Parts: sequence; structure tokens; C-alpha cells
Amino acid sequence: MSIELIDRLRSVDRVFATEAADRIEQLEKVLAEWFDKTEWVQKTSDWQELGMHRADALKQRIEQLERENAELQHAAGTMQIALDGLKRENAALEKRLQEIQRMCLGYQAEHAGLRNSTLEEAAIAFERGDTPVVSTLAAASILRSLKT
Repeated sequence: MSIELIDRLRSVDRVFATEAADRIEQLEKVLAEWFDKTEWVQKTSDWQELGMHRADALKQRIEQLERENAELQHAAGTMQIALDGLKRENAALEKRLQEIQRMCLGYQAEHAGLRNSTLEEAAIAFERGDTPVVSTLAAASILRSLKT
């Protein structure tokens, strides 16, 4: 081999060696950054993750969190449906309470008007159905008081 050829090969070797050294340096930096950013995985591992690669442990944790997130979102949706149902039920109960309160006020007014007649007469009139003034609640109360 000629000296020129040997010099060229050495030059090419130096270029490849320099490029390889640069590439190794870049990879070492990337690896160091990976270790720095995933050290918490290593420090917080549990017994199930012993012997696992950090990336595998991290993947396993992410998948578990995704499953838990999906379960929580489903539970939140179910709870929202239940809450909406309870709100509707509460509104209906409030409406019914207002009706009952109006009936009680009517009963009090009607009861005041019945003071001159006996409870027995009012109950008999109610059973016959000729009590347009007496409300159902008032009549039921009268019947109850007669039975006791």
C-alpha cells in the first residue's frame, strides 16, 4: 500500500472516530437525561416492579392510571345521573310539599268553619259525598279522629 492510501485511510478513520465519539457523547447525554428524569420511577418502585426496566414500570403505571381514570369518569357519570334524578325528585317533593301546605291552610280555614257542627255530622256528610267545602285532607282527619 502506498503511503498516500494509508494516510487517507487514517484520515477517514479519524473522521469516523470523531463522528462516533460525537455520537457516543450525544447518546450519553440523552441517557443521562433519561436517568435524571426517570429517577423518581426507580425511587418509588414497589415490589412488583423489581427487576423491571424503568420504561416498563412507567408504562405499567400509566396504564394503571388510565384504567383508574376511566373508572372514575364512569363513576362520576353515574353519580351525575343519580344527582340529576335526585334533583328532579327533590323538585317534585318540593312541589308536593307546597300542595300539602296549601291543603293544610285550607283545612285550617275549613276546620274553623266546622266549629258549629259536630265532627260526626261532617264525617257523615263526607261519606255521602255532599261536602264540597271540606277537603279530602280535612275529611280524612275527621274520620281519623272519630275512630280514636
